[in-house]
Amino acid sequence: MLTGEHCTPVFLAVNPPGKLPVLVDGVHSITESVAITLYLAEKYPDQVKRS
Repeated sequence: MLTGEHCTPVFLAVNPPGKLPVLVDGVHSITESVAITLYLAEKYPDQVKRS
């Protein structure tokens, strides 16, 4: 962020608001941290550690 990479045209093409964090997985672009966590937990259910 300090170098402004989140403001480049390439990044803004994927994530127009320029928000961080962002996860790009194929055609999916997810920008909210909770949504990213839920997406990954659903995509890799065997990797989720449960307490």
